[in-house]
Amino acid sequence: MEFFLPRSLDQLWRVLEDNPGARVYTGGTDLLVELERGGPRPPALVCLERIGRLKIVRDWGDGVFIGAAATH
Repeated sequence: MEFFLPRSLDQLWRVLEDNPGARVYTGGTDLLVELERGGPRPPALVCLERIGRLKIVRDWGDGVFIGAAATH
């Protein structure tokens, strides 16, 4: 299984395009439990934790944007 750690959205899109079926994750807790229980093994894992633009929480007035790697 391959592992990718993109640092930008451009890198992320390229990795996903080149690796159909890749599994995207952040912390990985649920993913690791699923794999340990014999869940399907994806051909590649893509971690979002180093993409700064996905760590933000922004109030847009009429809505809120919560990035996939934002923590609480």
